[in-house]
Amino acid sequence: MAKTKKRIGKQVEPTQSSNATPTPKLTASSPHTTHLKSIFKNSPAYDLLHYFEKAPDQWAARYILVLSSIILRTAVGLGGHSGYKNPPMYGDFEAQRHWMELTIHLPTSDWYFFDLQYWGLDYPPLTAYHSWILGKLGTLINPDWFSLNTSRGLETSDLRFFMRVSSIVSELACYIPGVLLLANVFGKKFNLSRMDQIIFALIILTQPHLILIDHGHFQYNSVMLGCFVYTIVELVQNHLVMASIWFVCCINFKQMGLYYSVFIFFYILSQLRKFKDLVAVGLAVLVTQLIICFPLPLIGQLLYHKLFIVFSLSIVDYLKIKLPIFGVQLMS
Repeated sequence: MAKTKKRIGKQVEPTQSSNATPTPKLTASSPHTTHLKSIFKNSPAYDLLHYFEKAPDQWAARYILVLSSIILRTAVGLGGHSGYKNPPMYGDFEAQRHWMELTIHLPTSDWYFFDLQYWGLDYPPLTAYHSWILGKLGTLINPDWFSLNTSRGLETSDLRFFMRVSSIVSELACYIPGVLLLANVFGKKFNLSRMDQIIFALIILTQPHLILIDHGHFQYNSVMLGCFVYTIVELVQNHLVMASIWFVCCINFKQMGLYYSVFIFFYILSQLRKFKDLVAVGLAVLVTQLIICFPLPLIGQLLYHKLFIVFSLSIVDYLKIKLPIFGVQLMS
């Protein structure tokens, strides 16, 4: 009887079939990533967005993030700008407007040599091309905004609106998509949930310094930073050639990008495993630089007479900031 009970007990014991489907592992690309524990738990950003944590609602969180970024920048733009009603030089707002004025009216050979005492163009070529595009678009709306010489110091409300919108559109075209892509790439690499990726992007896009400088003071730093963000995206994916191209674009929009050059240079150098990789990166840098400078005549004169001086001054300014930290003074 005991043996019978034992046999019956064995029959009712559940057995695991060899064909049973294994429990799926969660990955960053899985639709169930919302169940991953958030690294931003109990943070204000998580408290704000956790209502959209369910997968069907996450698309709305992205739209809300972008729209909130636009609203925030627009609100800052309602205030004044650098040099407002402060002649004769006004400020950076006038500098950006003036570069649009001179690039659409003068031949490229004069861009970097026209009236250097009044906001001479001292940024690299991609800034000049960007100014040319915006100047052409603005002229279609109102040619008086950028009439040569006679438009200096113009600060009408419609011009200010156009300039503010151009700054937001430039950021929407380059910086904001780059940040969203960076969050996605980091999410896959470090196994972050989709909600954490959105919060990651939120933290970057609401960084106050860029918002105040670009949309308050008035500049277009977001384009340069967008190129730098794409550089980081490509480096994370080990696409060294594309990273080099993006970084060349970064420093050719604004020389301030040189502040990142030491890190970028040595990181790319450390990732080169074969001589052909070194050649590929070198050719990418050279060809990209030549393409950027091609529309400008007298490339050699421009690079050595103007841009070399601009880049050198940027490095000197950087050293003046950093060297005193180590007790070293730079002679002026």
